[in-house]
Amino acid sequence: MIGPMHRLLATLLLTGCATAPAPEPPAPSILLVSIDTLRADRLGCYGNPDGLTPNLDAFAHQALVFQRAWAQANVTNLSHASLLTSRYPSELGEVSPFFQPADDIPLLAEVLRAYDYQTAAVVGGGHLGSGFGFERGFDLYQVPREMGSLFHAVPAALEWLDSRDPAAPFFLFLHSYDTHARYLQPSPFGLALVPPDYEGAAWRAMQDPVGNSYILDGRFYPEARMQQLMDFARPRVWSAEARAALAQRAEEQGLHSQPIGEADQEWIRAVYDGAVAYTDSWFGLLIAELEARSLLDDTVIVVVSDHGECLGEAGLFCHNLVLNEATTRVPLLIRPSGGAPGGRHIGGSVALLDVLPTLLDLADIPAPASIHGQSLVPFLAGAEGPLREVVFSEGQFRSLAARSDAGQLVFGGINASDPLLPTLLDGAALDGPAFQGSTVAGERDRARLRDAMLAWRGELRPSAEMAEATDPALLDALQDHGYWRAR
Repeated sequence: MIGPMHRLLATLLLTGCATAPAPEPPAPSILLVSIDTLRADRLGCYGNPDGLTPNLDAFAHQALVFQRAWAQANVTNLSHASLLTSRYPSELGEVSPFFQPADDIPLLAEVLRAYDYQTAAVVGGGHLGSGFGFERGFDLYQVPREMGSLFHAVPAALEWLDSRDPAAPFFLFLHSYDTHARYLQPSPFGLALVPPDYEGAAWRAMQDPVGNSYILDGRFYPEARMQQLMDFARPRVWSAEARAALAQRAEEQGLHSQPIGEADQEWIRAVYDGAVAYTDSWFGLLIAELEARSLLDDTVIVVVSDHGECLGEAGLFCHNLVLNEATTRVPLLIRPSGGAPGGRHIGGSVALLDVLPTLLDLADIPAPASIHGQSLVPFLAGAEGPLREVVFSEGQFRSLAARSDAGQLVFGGINASDPLLPTLLDGAALDGPAFQGSTVAGERDRARLRDAMLAWRGELRPSAEMAEATDPALLDALQDHGYWRAR
């Protein structure tokens, strides 16, 4: 028997007078694109006038562009570990060429999968290859080609997108080495920007997968591997003393060299710029394919690089040896679901540590405990802060850096996880050799950054786990691409 109250409720429901709870908006899908070794200053949206990146620049008109984004490391595995955990490298494992992130620290994919995200990664191998600890949390972890390109990654990623369950959100991580050494990409991009009649030493350097890393202090050492020229046992691997010893070490081993002048260096930069343009073309194709699948406006898209590259700065054409603006300033573009019409440029300093909490905030997922990043979502609503006064980075070979608006303070000779660091850092002369590579001019500013570095070190909780890469063949392959097996 239906009573009066039931009739009233039925009438309200049928006539639309009852107010049902509003359905929660679906969780956004997430695409994270990491373009290895891409310098921010090569993109038009970062002020480059050469028109190398029309697709990334068009994307920037729908995104937040962080003009001063800084990586937490100068090599692929360390930097991606920070990006995907919001923790510093020295908290995650031994800072060395053998680094792997500790198993007990959750990666971004693990968090998202716990909240019913479908997860896939298509990466370029190298220090993101299987065996380095980044597979955790991914339903699919694919390396189509070692040291691979977006040419290999994009088709594989689209195939996965077409095969997944469309009812559930996805997290897709794409990574490529398109702007990594040796820079040279297929025609028409590879040599499109170089003088056609050039026949100098730089052309020979580009024939080798890592020939550009044999250019040290204005000379090309075509017969030498980096291990033959550098003393990796030195506390400060690329110090003034190490640079002064290069010629003597080469002479002792009978290694020949030839000078690399400014014209040669400009030629190498032009080859690098061709690689940037090649990368941009594939990024444009990726965006077009997302739009064709009606995925673009339901997906948060982040474009980032793990580190930059020296293109002559510090006498180098690589990134592993130094912490400076060339190696730690990176592009960071965040496009929310539906886009941010007109785009917006944010001038203050942020860190790659901030990507994980930002993505989890957009997905309405609580962040893991003990992270160091802060969500950048308030900028989507027009906020101007908070921003970081100081950003910290760690180098593969025993170096630390603290950067503020005053410049960068670099401390060399010891890793952040070493228990002797606070004592040595506190006692070192601010104008002494331990701070070579610093750009901060005033002693007061140097002292402030040194104090900030000490406070930062006191907040770290280094992992006791010292992971080892166990596949000798993979280590050999990495060495052939310039990742030196030196402790």
